Amino acid sequence: MTVTSEFFGDEDRWEKVLLGLCVVWFVFTLALLPMHTKWRQEKASAVEGDLYLEPANAKINALEIGDHGPLLEFTRQIGSMEFFQDARVNLENDHGHLLLSTFVRDQQGKWVVEIDRNHWTVNPDRAICMDKNYTRDSLEVRDGRGHVVLQVRLFSDRIRVEGEWFNDQGEIRELSMDKKTHMAHEIFSGPGQPGGRMEILIQPLFLYPSRTHWAEWSRQPQ
Repeated sequence: MTVTSEFFGDEDRWEKVLLGLCVVWFVFTLALLPMHTKWRQEKASAVEGDLYLEPANAKINALEIGDHGPLLEFTRQIGSMEFFQDARVNLENDHGHLLLSTFVRDQQGKWVVEIDRNHWTVNPDRAICMDKNYTRDSLEVRDGRGHVVLQVRLFSDRIRVEGEWFNDQGEIRELSMDKKTHMAHEIFSGPGQPGGRMEILIQPLFLYPSRTHWAEWSRQPQ
């Protein structure tokens, strides 16, 4: 009888220990959840950051227009596509790492987002840059209209881009992929041209608002 009593006593002791651990875990989880939510909100509200991908083994400078779109190859270490005098896309190969630089304005000529060798900065004025969302290797920016004006995603051997570039005259140069026809489009248009300014809306990659959907895809990128 004494042995049986000690046995059940040990079992009861283990139950109390397990119960105590469960209580500690529950309290820790309750305390951690608000901290995690705050951290996500801080990440979502950032106005600058860096795009980075490891490993990187790019042999040439390659720019891809949309999902599986045409691949533009630059033979030089630094390649450039100039849309307007103050709007271009530069691509640099730094020991296998592709670095993108570009400057995007809205139709009033106000800057929305700047990328300098993969370091991005967005305009903190929500009337100009309504929102943006990003991961370590991807960035998407929406202008004051809520339209996606830039998508960038790094790959080990290329950089995928879709975007709209305006000059201060309201003219637009757009590189985009039509998701229905899977055709890449390069559009140049302006207010003074017949038919007015053309624009193909770029479909968002991320969910919004980023405050509650930071780093969450709306559709899984390929």
